[in-house]
Amino acid sequence: MVLNHQKRTFIPASKQRLANMNYNKRSGFTLLEILVVMVFIGIFATMAIPRLIKQSPDKSWVHVTYEINNLIHFARQESIATQKIYRLAIIKEKETRDILRIEVETESDEPKRPGKRLYTPAYSEYYDPTYKLPNDISVISVFKDKDNILEGQKIRKAYCHIIPQGLVEEVLIHLTRREDDGSKSKISLRMAPFMGVFSRFDGHIKSAGKKQ
Repeated sequence: MVLNHQKRTFIPASKQRLANMNYNKRSGFTLLEILVVMVFIGIFATMAIPRLIKQSPDKSWVHVTYEINNLIHFARQESIATQKIYRLAIIKEKETRDILRIEVETESDEPKRPGKRLYTPAYSEYYDPTYKLPNDISVISVFKDKDNILEGQKIRKAYCHIIPQGLVEEVLIHLTRREDDGSKSKISLRMAPFMGVFSRFDGHIKSAGKKQ
């Protein structure tokens, strides 16, 4: 029987170590290359971050409408589940048009005066039923039929009630946003009572009961 022996090439250990060192040098990055990449990342970040801050979604009308509709959705769910009346409270400062907050309130009994209803801020372990509008956005008016219920009030509060059947009181809200160039952007939010959702319209539209 003839056996075929494969010829092996002997490589000295010193040459093997040198080859490994050359491979490691080729597979890595130099300090200069890393610094160049970091400089480019810093330049792009400097250009992009101010634009992202300027275009913050917190002030967009889409985001504001979304947050207010979330409050309504929460209030409807809780009203149906507990069979209590809930309401959306729009609270303004006394002397300015700036909104402090929009919050959900629930009815409760007055211990000292039976039969009298009180409203207290709603509480939830999984959701914060309060929304503070950004500083550049304000609520100008809240209409029920033809009346602006924010006019002539010292405390300046407006309410949108939700009953246990899931119906939401029909209201029309006018909001204004101050832009960076000094101009103003205006929208209207109109409630659909059976759907329990605010629809957004450009500009300040007139209420259904207001004279044209």
